Amino acid sequence: MDQDTQKAYKALVVGLKYRPKKTINKFKKIKLPVKVELVDEPTNKHDPNAIKVMMGKTFMGYISKHHTEKIHKNKDKIKKYELVEGPNDMMPFVRMPI
Repeated sequence: MDQDTQKAYKALVVGLKYRPKKTINKFKKIKLPVKVELVDEPTNKHDPNAIKVMMGKTFMGYISKHHTEKIHKNKDKIKKYELVEGPNDMMPFVRMPI
């Protein structure tokens, strides 16, 4: 079963607007969807469950805290994460099969 036919979950990415201008410009130029990696950040002083969204070596933002619990519970089953269009041009989603 491929990603198009599998049930997919979308998690909001927050904080992109606070990234450096170079990162914002890179994001605006990419053609979505694009593969990303999710990285746990247990040392985050605001949220020990924080999950960073990385596009290559570029830190794009965080998964919204409303979605982190579900991702943490399913992380061992999820093999592919994609950045896709979100509710506005500075708040994309990460899509993943579940």
